[in-house]
Amino acid sequence: MEAAKTIERAAEQAAIDPVCGMNVSPNKRGLVASYNGTMHHFCAESCRTAFIKDPEKYLGTKPAKKKGWLGRRLERMAKSNTEHFGGGRPSCH
Repeated sequence: MEAAKTIERAAEQAAIDPVCGMNVSPNKRGLVASYNGTMHHFCAESCRTAFIKDPEKYLGTKPAKKKGWLGRRLERMAKSNTEHFGGGRPSCH
């Protein structure tokens, strides 16, 4: 019985605001929103409002955006530099 109470208290204290990443005590604030059957706790009304507008943005379930030509070019340059110089900085000795 005591272990179950300890786990329950730890879960209540372990709430993290999905918008700003701040630790939130669910008992102290009534700032909550439900999404896909999960309750999310927030540190401020502004974080709650931002989450309600676009929950996928903060839960990381949106598909990745396609990279433009510049992003693809920079990736090719980084790969080339890694192949040529190795994982670290170039060395002359």
